Amino acid sequence: MSLLSRHVELYEVNRGPKVMRFTPEDRGVEFNSQFYDAAAGLKRGRIAQTGSEARSELGLDVPLDFPLLSWFRPFPPSERVQLRLIKVRKSDGHTRLLWSGVLAELRDSTHKAHIRCQTRLATMATAGLRRCWQVACPHVLYGRQCGVDQNAFRVDATLFGSSAYSVQSAAFAAYADGWFSGGFIRWQVGTDIEHRFVVRHVGDTLHLLTPSALPVGTVVASFPGCDRSMPTCHEKFNNSLDYGGQHTIPRDHPFDGHAVF
Repeated sequence: MSLLSRHVELYEVNRGPKVMRFTPEDRGVEFNSQFYDAAAGLKRGRIAQTGSEARSELGLDVPLDFPLLSWFRPFPPSERVQLRLIKVRKSDGHTRLLWSGVLAELRDSTHKAHIRCQTRLATMATAGLRRCWQVACPHVLYGRQCGVDQNAFRVDATLFGSSAYSVQSAAFAAYADGWFSGGFIRWQVGTDIEHRFVVRHVGDTLHLLTPSALPVGTVVASFPGCDRSMPTCHEKFNNSLDYGGQHTIPRDHPFDGHAVF
């Protein structure tokens, strides 16, 4: 950015309570009692105003040692990282919001890293689930409609082994295989809360959906999963009164090829 520029761009990035502020100016900038660090090598792509949210992405190119990248290494966080880009007129401090959204993807190359950012609307631009007449329960486990208290089923486990996609603890082996399948684990790193979903539980090992970097000795809170069936809801969680599926639907129906109607 030129010292003769009439405007300055300011970036604010939030991850929960953590905040980073930076500017592509040659030196740091103080604005509204907040200091924005100079970010050498930061370059952004063109901001396009289109009718399609998918095309309103913002691309950032940054050096490989850019401080923000530490939030995505070795694995991206489970919570969304928010970004606001504002433009400030130097003469009178007038501000304009240029772009707002979330950091969606990080790609490293030989000499730089590229951060792809999406608008909040783009992250929601998928068809939502509709409530269907179905046997399986559609409720979110431990959610408001489900009603199960997750803390009543919480199991704290100390890890004696871990890899990118699995964690091991003697506490897991105390439960039958599959008890934690479909559930999740949660742990705290400083002020950050991380989650990983469990796809399979066998013995003392939980296999995870997405990678994590958990050192041996970490204590994780573990929560069992549900296969959305009435027997599991009743026998495992004692929650059949809140079961959201229609478990009395007959197995034979007009569309299964059986001539019973």
